[in-house]
Amino acid sequence: MESSQKMSGVVLFASLAMLTLPGLVHADEQFWPVSAPVYAEPRPTLPPVTLDDPTVTANPATRMGYTAGVQQTNTQPDVFVMPAASPSIPTVQPSAPAVMPTATVAPAPSVASMVSVALGEPASTSCASTTAAACDAACHCANMFDHKCGAFAEYLYLRAFDVDMAHGIQQNGVGGLGTAPAGDVGTAQPQFSSGYRVGADWACCCCSDLSVAYTQYNSSTNNLLDAASGIGGTAASLVLFPNTVTAASTFDSLFASYVINFQTVDIDFSTLLCGNDTAKMDFVIGARYGHLQQNFSQDGEFAGATGSELTTTTIGFDGVGLRSGLTGEWQLGGSRFALYGRGYLNVLFGDFSSNYTQFDVTTDTVEANSHWVDGRVLPILETQVGIEWTSCNDCCRFSAGYETSYWFNAIDTAEFIQAVQSQSFTHASQTIAFTGLAARAEVRF
Repeated sequence: MESSQKMSGVVLFASLAMLTLPGLVHADEQFWPVSAPVYAEPRPTLPPVTLDDPTVTANPATRMGYTAGVQQTNTQPDVFVMPAASPSIPTVQPSAPAVMPTATVAPAPSVASMVSVALGEPASTSCASTTAAACDAACHCANMFDHKCGAFAEYLYLRAFDVDMAHGIQQNGVGGLGTAPAGDVGTAQPQFSSGYRVGADWACCCCSDLSVAYTQYNSSTNNLLDAASGIGGTAASLVLFPNTVTAASTFDSLFASYVINFQTVDIDFSTLLCGNDTAKMDFVIGARYGHLQQNFSQDGEFAGATGSELTTTTIGFDGVGLRSGLTGEWQLGGSRFALYGRGYLNVLFGDFSSNYTQFDVTTDTVEANSHWVDGRVLPILETQVGIEWTSCNDCCRFSAGYETSYWFNAIDTAEFIQAVQSQSFTHASQTIAFTGLAARAEVRF
């Protein structure tokens, strides 16, 4: 009886092993064994065993088998039903190794990017090797070539040329035979002086705008010519009318003052003529009012006598006319710097009003006086070239360049005095040039 019970335990253990083996075959491919299928097959006839049997209690495998199974009789086949397994976890099928994305280490921010952030510009992709359009897209910068509303102020540092005024000469006598030049020629020569230009723009769209600008420039210079050194040294005036009483007088000193200035008001319409991502050219048409003023005076102290002679001239021009021109900008690489050029042709119609007066201060006498009005066409050619920088958000712009303007068919002081002295006003004409540096700051919105 005891051997029979042992035999039944061995058979039961083998049966359990065979039932659970299929679920463990692929254990290395699963997180949880596959649920064992339900088997229904006859078992060998075994003697009845109760759960209170100590042998079953001592053998966990045998106890588990009898606990899970249901035995009907010893003569009929028993159906053994395995208990339901725990919820299964889907089988993870082997696949190709996943490709991990390559980690990109961002470089440390550059000094330029930190400066851009400080200026309110977004610090993003470098634009060093991109086109202007790609740079604008990558850096989220505004198009620097768009027309925008705004205001500007420009500092001018110019000098007038071809207007030097020779007013006296040193000599070794008091006139007449034997008198000869003996030294310097006194010349009132304008030097570099400051001016300014202010204006505003109103953008009709991104391709055109209206603008108004006011420009003012003032220049003044002085020159003192003393009598020549040595015995008999004097100074002679070059601006006196030849037939006056004091024309042959000599002087101990001659002091000259010379002022030249101009003002212009421009109203322009500018529109895009052609352009691409890196350059553009605009056509400009508009109108100008221009004023040119020249004032000269010479005060001479008579040699060997008490008294003085005062000679003055004033020349003024006022005119209006049309103007047109071209402006261009060329971006430097993918930066916010650009070269620029501006050129305008103004044609003004107006009058020159000129006055000459020779006055003897000692006798309070007007010795000569001439007033001349001449209507003229005054072409003005202006150019400016330089470099500019525009902020990323296109709200501010700074530029620096070189400006030159030519006032053709003008009357200057020297030409006018010679016309009065010769009493011939037919060929009095001169080109006056203003040239120098220009620096501009703009606010755009």
